[in-house]
Amino acid sequence: MKIFLPCIFLVFSAAANNVQYFEEIEDNRTHRDPIRLKSFSWMNCGDPSKSTIVAKSLTVTPDPIQTPGSVNIGVQLTVKTDVNSPMQADLVLYKKLNNQWVKIPCLGFLGSCHYDDLCELLNMISDCPDPIVSSGLGCYCPFKTGNYNMPSSEYDINMEVASGDYHAVGNATYNGKPVGCLDLYLSFSE
Repeated sequence: MKIFLPCIFLVFSAAANNVQYFEEIEDNRTHRDPIRLKSFSWMNCGDPSKSTIVAKSLTVTPDPIQTPGSVNIGVQLTVKTDVNSPMQADLVLYKKLNNQWVKIPCLGFLGSCHYDDLCELLNMISDCPDPIVSSGLGCYCPFKTGNYNMPSSEYDINMEVASGDYHAVGNATYNGKPVGCLDLYLSFSE
């Protein structure tokens, strides 16, 4: 339940757009039914008392979310101390196949990867969404100490994700101290 949530969404979205594990290729169909996020859960997998950035709340609507489509996300979080580059991160992505979790490998910088500096990855965002900018947090390092409120705002989801169950675990550190850890479960269906 950290700022790492937007980072995981960023990497998950990028991976869903570019990695074949997320694409459902069907030669026989000319029309693709919309994919819906039928369940979504998240929890802190770190110690909030030791984490630098702590989310106070997260709202995701509508229920279910349809892809492609739009989603409303709202977040309230606290940054306890400034976080800057280099912020190391590990992201592990799984997809359930035949009732077993299969780890999606790191291809380039997408999938189950180690990032020497998450700030460099965030610098790839060409247009930081206005609600994040208006909150004062921004999309780029450094993240300054303070309380931030990003009211529920609409974001387009222009990706296709194969039906199925996904699990993502993201962990970030700065100067050897925990920034945050997030554990996500997502389930998509037609």
